[in-house]
Amino acid sequence: RQAHRLSRTSPEVYALEAMIKAAQGDDEGAIRANQNAIFLDKGFFAPNFALAHLHEKLGDAATAKRYFANALKVLDTDEEARVKLFYGIMTKQSLARLCKRK
Repeated sequence: RQAHRLSRTSPEVYALEAMIKAAQGDDEGAIRANQNAIFLDKGFFAPNFALAHLHEKLGDAATAKRYFANALKVLDTDEEARVKLFYGIMTKQSLARLCKRK
């Protein structure tokens, strides 16, 4: 909530909110927050990748596959620092391999 008060237009804030909601078991809230992040920045890898996993978890393979494809498409153009912020030590190459396998 504090982060949203500072910036209602930051896609990173929505992606962070989505991670928190997912950790709390609120899959629908995580989906909404990730969709908001993508609305604000269509080239943002993290919410696409997260949405792919969420839809896969919920049994929606077709939607998961679409988000994995979107994630792979934007991975090369997303900022390295932002990818690292959300996925730590995983390299872009590792993330690309995960997307391709799905």
